[in-house]
Amino acid sequence: MKKQTEEALQNRCYVYLLENRKDLIMFQVPNEAIAKTASMFLPYKVPQTIVSKVSANAYAQFRNTGFLKGVSDTIIIAPNQVLFVEFKLPGEKQRPEQVTFQNRVTALGHKYIVIYSLEEFKEVVKSI
Repeated sequence: MKKQTEEALQNRCYVYLLENRKDLIMFQVPNEAIAKTASMFLPYKVPQTIVSKVSANAYAQFRNTGFLKGVSDTIIIAPNQVLFVEFKLPGEKQRPEQVTFQNRVTALGHKYIVIYSLEEFKEVVKSI
């Protein structure tokens, strides 16, 4: 059996929303782009010093253009509301910077939701 990942859960939820709620806008926040970029070098046996330099440069560029640690995985825009959605596998917890972001978002009056399954996501989407 294939191990479930947060990315796969997020994908299933995104597809569900596209197929069932064309009135909503859902988009990804590429907050893991730096880690994914670094992992792309692994099959090519690039020295870690080079990978570290590339990652540091990428992080500096992202940070200088608005990168914020802890931002939710996706954002859903609905009529008169914005929802910030974080995807986690069952049993996983948010990182401290994700909790900080959640607190900032909810203090501004927005909804922040942690999703652990497609079924849970479907219920949230139905409630919008």
